[in-house]
Amino acid sequence: MLNTSESSFERTEKMGFYLKTRTLFLTNFKGVEVAVTKSGPAFTLLVGGLVRAKRVPDENCLRISLSTAIQTGYEWHEYLEAIIDVSTNYPKLEVRANDKKISRHGAPFCFGLNPSKE
Repeated sequence: MLNTSESSFERTEKMGFYLKTRTLFLTNFKGVEVAVTKSGPAFTLLVGGLVRAKRVPDENCLRISLSTAIQTGYEWHEYLEAIIDVSTNYPKLEVRANDKKISRHGAPFCFGLNPSKE
């Protein structure tokens, strides 16, 4: 018989990950849930709850791009891209679909990514 139960340590690790994750952007785009999150130094693009792109910026990084193609209809795909400007402590986020801006935000909190850059 297959044991599918999780140990309390595994649950604690997962809970710790979710508690440290900040959702920067969340929307329903043409029937698909799209989210951009930050956990520790990593930025993640999730589509339908699945990680489609993940990136950790290095100390000299000024901008990162997370992108993927998503299916929004029968034989219809859209190119989705999240561009995060991390050149200051107050990152800006822009989300684009097929090169058209669908959202742009300035972060309401400090990430402390590059403390020497203001």
